[in-house]
Amino acid sequence: MRAPSSFLVPLFFLTASLQAGQVIFTEVMYNPPAGKPEYIEITNLTSNRADTASWTLSDGVEWAFPAFAAASPNAHFLNEYGRFILSSADEAATRAAWPAIPPTVRIMGPWTGALNNAGDTIVLKDGAGAVQSTLTYGDGGDWPLAADGAGHSLQIINQNGNVDDWRNWRASRYAGGTPGVAESALAETLTANEKKLDLAVVDFSSAWKYWLDPADPDGAGPEGSWYGTAFNDSTWQGPSAGFFGHDPNNAALQAQQGTSFTTGYANTTITYYFRTTFNWAGAATGNTFGIDQWVDDGVVYYLNGQELKGANLGRVRMAAGIPTHTTLATGTPTGGDAIQEINLPNGTVDGQLVSGTNVLTAEVHQNTVSNDDICFGARLRISAPAVGGTFVAGGVMINEVRPSTAVGVGFVEFYNPTGAVVDLNGYYLSDTEANLTKYKITVPTVVPAGGMAAVGFAESGLSITYPVPVILTRPDGLTRQAAFQSSLVVDGRSIGRKPDGGSTCSRNPRAGCRM
Repeated sequence: MRAPSSFLVPLFFLTASLQAGQVIFTEVMYNPPAGKPEYIEITNLTSNRADTASWTLSDGVEWAFPAFAAASPNAHFLNEYGRFILSSADEAATRAAWPAIPPTVRIMGPWTGALNNAGDTIVLKDGAGAVQSTLTYGDGGDWPLAADGAGHSLQIINQNGNVDDWRNWRASRYAGGTPGVAESALAETLTANEKKLDLAVVDFSSAWKYWLDPADPDGAGPEGSWYGTAFNDSTWQGPSAGFFGHDPNNAALQAQQGTSFTTGYANTTITYYFRTTFNWAGAATGNTFGIDQWVDDGVVYYLNGQELKGANLGRVRMAAGIPTHTTLATGTPTGGDAIQEINLPNGTVDGQLVSGTNVLTAEVHQNTVSNDDICFGARLRISAPAVGGTFVAGGVMINEVRPSTAVGVGFVEFYNPTGAVVDLNGYYLSDTEANLTKYKITVPTVVPAGGMAAVGFAESGLSITYPVPVILTRPDGLTRQAAFQSSLVVDGRSIGRKPDGGSTCSRNPRAGCRM
């Protein structure tokens, strides 16, 4: 006898945690728009790397994961909470068709066969033949119709639930799906006028000068001279685009590098040194930092001649004390190769961050002599209040943003909740806290009382980054009038407050939106 429907959903979620594997199917594009390849996303749900050597995808389509290879011993690992994309096309064609796939997400293919638009079964097995995940989907009944030719993908609802259950799948909210990343929620809280911004003042692609010589970069100077603000680095190489390194055993990491150290690489060099600068025009106090990094093996960071956060605190996998060019790191990243580490280290920069030019330096240490790889990529984020500690209360706010590099397509829309007309002529727009005066509005831009006005996104010199930040600064070049920051995926649509002037944002189109 069939149980009453009121008991079905609770039973599903109570037992769901027992049915999820370590690596599961999380997204399926089985009926893509014409000319685009099919794809299947798999996700590692655990904090441990998954060894996918000799795994197989079978039934509806066939794909054999690469076996272990001594030349690339880490290439088959799926990092903790990481994602792989399996595709009906090769990597180049898949990235061309789905450009939002992050460059750090590995793409495998082409597979043999094609997913059936009327329904199919896919099975993921590990190298021992044990089933890791299985899914039988359909195009009728209770399966979402938007995934069957309308450009949407199937996306799992609860990753810890039963993968092979129609109740745990829905159509993607966005056409094309979100291969390689988690889909954002329908709504998120916007950065309100009074909150902090978390912006990258140094990013992975930023240019650094660097020292590759095995000799001490201090020369005849005192230990640590190299990270001082007055140090003369004219004999160093660069500046060159970031993500530096050499890793003959990891093709994926090699492909990410902006500057390769492969030519002339000396495996006897223990320490590598890096210097860069950034401008700061924000508040002098109340600032915190976080570093996202790819580092193999250990690292110490300095800001304006002092270790970030304080002595022995701005480092990862390095022992306490003053390191020298022969100091070894205390360990390696999880799995041995560099992985992305988020917000490590982090803390306050009060007393270290200065107005104007700042010098950020880093030293990367091997954990053994004669090491065969080196990797360094870093993003420095600063969470900062406005000058004086708060944003201007009330007044014009950023209401809607459509990021685009095309002139006449993207825009920044302003909303005036007050009863007085505001002219933004002389105000500034920027996408970085490091340069609040990046673009000056030089023509009358009147925002009526209770009304809206807009300027072009590309025309304002704004760039597309993730997350999407936009800052409106008053004519003094210091006082922030408003700020907008969203972590929603950039997919061609706008992101706006709902309702106008509200504190929640949603995807558009919606009534009254610019498209």
